[in-house]
Amino acid sequence: GWHIIKSIIEKTPQVKYKLVIFNTVIADEFVDKYGLHDNIESGQVEVISELKNHVDFVSIISKSKGVLVPSYYPTTGEFVLLESLGMGKPVIAFDSGVHREILKHKKNAMVSSVGNLDNYASNIIEVSNNKDLRSSLSKGALLLYSSLTSVDNLKKNTPF
Repeated sequence: GWHIIKSIIEKTPQVKYKLVIFNTVIADEFVDKYGLHDNIESGQVEVISELKNHVDFVSIISKSKGVLVPSYYPTTGEFVLLESLGMGKPVIAFDSGVHREILKHKKNAMVSSVGNLDNYASNIIEVSNNKDLRSSLSKGALLLYSSLTSVDNLKKNTPF
């Protein structure tokens, strides 16, 4: 889903983004591939790379208003999704794959139909501007994380 990032950024000029990529070489390639130079120069996008460790990454997410998960083919093994939910961060995602099963719009995430970039952008703006919504989504995210990682739930849903 990263191919949509330029469109999403352009549809949300009032939102500031932090693009976190561990390696500078990969970050530079990403910026080139998706044509983000103007967005960086304007200050709308900040690229953060060469993180020393995973704690740096977690620290950045913990300070954010929300986390974009633009996957079109998501799985339950998405570590950014799980970490974001575990930190109580509002997640903005598409209703595909496992997201359709676990993410509930305005309950524990902001969810758009796959390919509906206008709605996805509106969800970003709403999360950015609405503190009460962020608080509500945060509580829902933590509840979802607890249910996904609960040993009792894992036992119930494991066939052996």
